[in-house]
Order: sequence, then C-alpha cells, then structure tokens
Amino acid sequence: DVADLQEEGMQSIALICKTDAEAARLHEQVGRRLRAGRVDADGRDRTKNVVVIPSYLAKGLEFDAVLVVDAGKSAYGHEDERKLLYTACTRALHRLSVYVVGELSPMLAEIDPDLYESKTR
Repeated sequence: DVADLQEEGMQSIALICKTDAEAARLHEQVGRRLRAGRVDADGRDRTKNVVVIPSYLAKGLEFDAVLVVDAGKSAYGHEDERKLLYTACTRALHRLSVYVVGELSPMLAEIDPDLYESKTR
C-alpha cells in the first residue's frame, strides 16, 4: 500500500502504531524494505518520506497519507483511547487508510459505513 501511495505522488507517509513498542517492532519488520525512518520518544526522525511513529508522538504533525496500523478493538477498545485514535486518524492531509486486526474498534464502528470504503484481505 505504501508503494501505491508513493506512485500516486504522496510525498510524506506515516505508519502510525498505538505504542512506541509496536512502532519499533513494525519498523524492524518493514523499515529497511520501505526505507522508512522511525519517530520515537528520543527524537523526531522526519528525514525520510516514510516514517513509523507511535500515535502519541504524531500530535501536531501532518502527512500526505497515513496508515493506522491496527485500529481494532484490542488496540483501541476503551473510551480513554479515543483521543489517541483521533490523533492518528487526523494526521492525514489527503489519504487515510485504517487497518484492523480482529474486531473493529467500537469508536470506528460508530461511523456511517457510507462514508468510507471497506476492503477485506
């Protein structure tokens, strides 16, 4: 999906995870292949066009495209996590893709399905 976004001309792409530990794991898995930087609590590495970042560090940043890595109920299932999910989803200037493992977060389940496109893989 990152390659497709790059082909569409998206210059800055963020893969947003809920936690720093999840971002570190994802960066280790795909960082080299995607030539992605990593933004962590020690510093903001925005030198790359693709970055992996935890949601709590994304506040105030904007990207052409955002991929929210897991917006499932297990990641964002409690009301006190609403602001983190909101922050992750509102960083996108042009394109937002939300990926879900398992059941959809109840916060996203509230959204009218006519307002988005759903794909299953």
